[in-house]
Amino acid sequence: MQKISIIRIIGCALLMLFSIKQSYSQQSAQSIANLVNEILKYTGSIYGSDDRLITGKYYVPTHPLALGHPYLISRDWLPATLYIKGVIFNDVEVKYNIEDDLIILKRQYEQGLVDELLLNNSYIDSVRISGHLFINTSLVDEKISPGYFEQIYNGGFVAYLKHKNSYKDELSPQMMYGKYMEPKTTLYLFDDNQLLEIASKKELMTHFSPNEKMISRFMKQNKIRFRKAIDEQFIKLLNYCDEL
Repeated sequence: MQKISIIRIIGCALLMLFSIKQSYSQQSAQSIANLVNEILKYTGSIYGSDDRLITGKYYVPTHPLALGHPYLISRDWLPATLYIKGVIFNDVEVKYNIEDDLIILKRQYEQGLVDELLLNNSYIDSVRISGHLFINTSLVDEKISPGYFEQIYNGGFVAYLKHKNSYKDELSPQMMYGKYMEPKTTLYLFDDNQLLEIASKKELMTHFSPNEKMISRFMKQNKIRFRKAIDEQFIKLLNYCDEL
């Protein structure tokens, strides 16, 4: 009888834990859905029912079976904060497709179903994804179509990285659906009210003339290869250039 009672107690405890977990998941999903609806309601009040944050389209990957993926940082949903005309929306989850330069918003329902919604680039001022800040390109230079620059430095000048990925239709028995190439990164400087593309080490040296030798020495000492540099290395290099 004692064994049966213990089994019953354990069973009840497990049932309670499952109920709590299920309730928490539903609340979490509901809070995400409520936040997305809040974003939609806000943009609808500003832009009207015909011009919404959401384009009206569900996101469908172009090459879902390809090797690799078109997203920056990760193919998983990432925590983000959206900035829309001075209003901040925290605790949303997004993916950043750098092939098409689009932000995809996750909307989750209590039943566990997930919608992937395309956001309208024209209405987003900026978005912070996992600690990375992305600024709408049209706010940097109005002649550029809406997309996103990653802002990595803000001092005597502002520095941005433009990330891009592309799909290669390279088919083989081992790779039947093509593949995504390694992302490419281009450095931009906003200096003296001009947006400048810095495509090479030589162009960087020219811009910060006459300090070429000092910059070259710094890059060698810190093992910074311009075309292979990651965010942290660019930040370190640009901070040094700014101090010269």
